[in-house]
Amino acid sequence: MSDWVRIEPDDIDQPNVERLGHVEITMLMSPYDVPRAVKGEYSRDIKKFVIELRYQTDETITSGDAEFAGISLWLGRSSGRIHRIDVDVDKLNVSSVGLRIGIEKALSAALDQLKHRPRYLNRVQNYDAALSAILRNEQRVFAELPA
Repeated sequence: MSDWVRIEPDDIDQPNVERLGHVEITMLMSPYDVPRAVKGEYSRDIKKFVIELRYQTDETITSGDAEFAGISLWLGRSSGRIHRIDVDVDKLNVSSVGLRIGIEKALSAALDQLKHRPRYLNRVQNYDAALSAILRNEQRVFAELPA
């Protein structure tokens, strides 16, 4: 079983500075939308690689709302934040050498599709932060990928 990898919010949430006329506006994500920890492990029970994200607060999560070519996203019922990602490594149909890259591509494609659904348009920053948290810690998150 893998350990949680702690995420430094400042590594994920970079200030977005915009200038409107003579006024400079700095925007940050809500601290509730920035993942605090991430982990990944292969579940032999469901035969999928599972990536979990932990946030400042817990909430009820739902599955099945977002399924994309071997990727199932478990989202917060109220917030729409990504809490869990199930990856069907067999369905991705990639060799063990290219598995990590295949997962990253499939996950990026799934999040791009999710960002365009009307219900989730205001969650784009969270999805980018979740992907960033995973990729910045990919060595530890993907350590338990099956060979």
